[in-house]
Amino acid sequence: MADPRTYPVGHLARAIDQLPSMIGYWDSSERNVFANKVYADYFGIEPARLVGMHISELLGEGLYELNRPYISGALAGEQQQFDRTLIDVNGVVRVTQATYVSDFVDGVVVGFTEMVVDVSARAEAERERDRAVRLFQIAMEYAPIGKALLTTDGRWLQVNKALCDLLGYTSEELLQKTFRDLTHPDDIAMADHHLAGLADGTLTSVASEKRYIR
Repeated sequence: MADPRTYPVGHLARAIDQLPSMIGYWDSSERNVFANKVYADYFGIEPARLVGMHISELLGEGLYELNRPYISGALAGEQQQFDRTLIDVNGVVRVTQATYVSDFVDGVVVGFTEMVVDVSARAEAERERDRAVRLFQIAMEYAPIGKALLTTDGRWLQVNKALCDLLGYTSEELLQKTFRDLTHPDDIAMADHHLAGLADGTLTSVASEKRYIR
């Protein structure tokens, strides 16, 4: 049986050191066999000092207890993936995604490989998106004027209370209709022209007067 403590070596070790993510190998007793240089950025510990260290010593008891179910799962032969917020050695809060991959030798789990990717930028973008969506929803719902989202073929996608009150329909009823169903027949041609221009990009905005039928 190959001793996992002899791997990775040479070119592979240098390549792993150059990766921007934390890469490490932990044996079945949860002690470190290998760690790349990124560990120093997060924990302030040089990789050579990590070898032989129990993972709880690196993480601290609190973080270790949070991660222990995933460690146990990896040592039971099941790949694990989860998000975790870490505070690095410089006090910077990082959102990470950790993956633990079981290492089998002759059908027996002898350890697991750990990869931790910094996803802080993605997490912040998702938070900004969620905030923008929430602000849009509030602006739609509580606006004193009628507002709606339509598809390029004129179907209602979202309507607010003010529009429902103006037209005399519930939101459920409006979402079953198109804007043409409620537009005065004499104004449909103009409205179709505006909608086509917005759909093909020849118009970026439209301000007009038109009649709706309650």
